[in-house]
Amino acid sequence: MECKPEILREVLMWCEKNLGVNTRVMSKDIQIEGLTSEQIIYHSILLVGAGYIEGKRVASFEFNDVWLVRLTLDGHQFYDTLKSDTTWKHLKEYLEKMGLQAFPEIVKYLLPIIVAHLGL
Repeated sequence: MECKPEILREVLMWCEKNLGVNTRVMSKDIQIEGLTSEQIIYHSILLVGAGYIEGKRVASFEFNDVWLVRLTLDGHQFYDTLKSDTTWKHLKEYLEKMGLQAFPEIVKYLLPIIVAHLGL
């Protein structure tokens, strides 16, 4: 499955709105309009693996999922930079022009430079 920056952003947005101190959820139970359960699970696993969401992966021969607990500090900071629709639009356009895909690690290091360059 392909990693899609828009889905990473949507999952982070959902987690910020719905996860709290005493809340945890299996990614298979998340519903985001326009996304399949498989897409949400895959991108949730990626975000947990990257350290943006605290969680625990659960896998067997029958299924693959992850418990989502809360955004980490890095997750909050990463999402805060992508929260603005204007910044998100400019970032995607800029990275497309450069021929790069907006994976979290690229965005994490390049975003401050790109935002300063664009004057956002």
